[in-house]
Amino acid sequence: MWRVQLYIFIHRHPKLASWFRESNLFRPIMPFLFNFNRCYSDRQYMTKEILPVLALSKLQRVLFVGCKEYTARYGKRLIRAGIDYWTTDIDPSAAVWGEKGHHIVCDITKIDEVCPAESFDAVLLNGVIGDGVDDESEMNRMVMAIARILRDRKSVV
Repeated sequence: MWRVQLYIFIHRHPKLASWFRESNLFRPIMPFLFNFNRCYSDRQYMTKEILPVLALSKLQRVLFVGCKEYTARYGKRLIRAGIDYWTTDIDPSAAVWGEKGHHIVCDITKIDEVCPAESFDAVLLNGVIGDGVDDESEMNRMVMAIARILRDRKSVV
């Protein structure tokens, strides 16, 4: 409970939040202090089931959609397995949680305008539908855009 209170406290004080965000401690400490993976079954499933299977697969390039402090460590396992791991988020401030040098600031419904056709083996979406991509027309645009950037072995997780 104290972690949630600290998180709220930091984000409610603009000067403190700004200082903390600009410090070198921000990226390594936030996932440690605010590791919400234990609380949500979808994140547990991602870390215990999906990522290990992807790491063992023959995939070459993976795109993860939606970056938050709790997703910052997802790519480590895939990178160690030799997978070219990329992240994307529509919010430019979320880039701090994305993969350094492999992050795209883009609306997922327009990802095909930024990435070449057939450039990814898999795309991971967790919590995007209903939290950013909300209506049916956006969902259809997102699926079509993702289909264009996926290689022949199309995988959306």
